[in-house]
Amino acid sequence: MKNKAPLSLIEQVIMILVFALTAGFCLQGFALASKISLYQEIQSKSVIAVQNAAELLKNTAGDLDASASKLGGFVNEHIWTIPYDTSWQPICTQDECTYLLSVSIYDSGVPYLGTANISIVYDNEVVFAITTAWQEDDTYEINK
Repeated sequence: MKNKAPLSLIEQVIMILVFALTAGFCLQGFALASKISLYQEIQSKSVIAVQNAAELLKNTAGDLDASASKLGGFVNEHIWTIPYDTSWQPICTQDECTYLLSVSIYDSGVPYLGTANISIVYDNEVVFAITTAWQEDDTYEINK
């Protein structure tokens, strides 16, 4: 009669190897899901911030100073920037910011139509950007 112990031991080693490989794949999947979830959260909050800036810009007929006084940030020539920290709160300096909202007005080429590009930058990469437009009155003029 043959001893079946070596065969049983090999079978158990193979099963442990299969379970270890499966556990490794599951951990990679969980890590990837966490990374995707974080990116989606950043993108979702970016969309909200950009939409808020676009609606305020439309409401003020493209007046960057009035928009900045209501939503925060800095205006330099025709560029309005709002630095945000990690919890999406506006902060005072751009040096410590995690996210940077940037609004730049440009000439649309159409009379009485103001346009601007609005984008959120995170880690030197644009997360979300849109172009918005609004109706201008005849007294508004972009200084070039």
